[in-house]
Amino acid sequence: MRKQLEALRGKVELSSVPGEGTHFTLRLPLTLAIIEGMVIRVADTRYILPALSIEETLRAEDVLPRPVLGREAVLELRGSLLPVHRLDALLAGGDPFLAPERGILIVLESGQGRACFLADEVIGQQEVVIKSIGPLADYPTHSSGAAILGDGSVALILDVESLFRGAKDLVPGARDRTPAQI
Repeated sequence: MRKQLEALRGKVELSSVPGEGTHFTLRLPLTLAIIEGMVIRVADTRYILPALSIEETLRAEDVLPRPVLGREAVLELRGSLLPVHRLDALLAGGDPFLAPERGILIVLESGQGRACFLADEVIGQQEVVIKSIGPLADYPTHSSGAAILGDGSVALILDVESLFRGAKDLVPGARDRTPAQI
């Protein structure tokens, strides 16, 4: 473990007092954080969703979300109705790219509740190092940083709380309601 920590430009400090115990201190650079994430594709772009926010994934064709007044669709999942939001509309802001029945529904949980988000594809799960986009650059909408993937390409890390806020803004009259009321 020490070699792995040093490879990340970190340090391990150890102090011990007889009869009292041992104190370990791990020091990592401030710009370094590693998360477990799910790499997804929306249109032609890859994104990363933090794995801690993902409850489950489902093939849309297996569960058939249904339209409801004032909303694109909801999904009944184990007795709960969950709103379904299209990531292509949230991230690209334009017309939907994907036929909903061909996508993957990702059930996300946040402090704002639970909801389904439709992506084109789940590519896989991996640990990624969060990189700051930089103080001079504005973060793209709904992202909290970026990561360099194994093939050298860059993927934005999606901010789940921001996705929930953005999805709420897409639904007419939903701005002042909680996700359970939408």
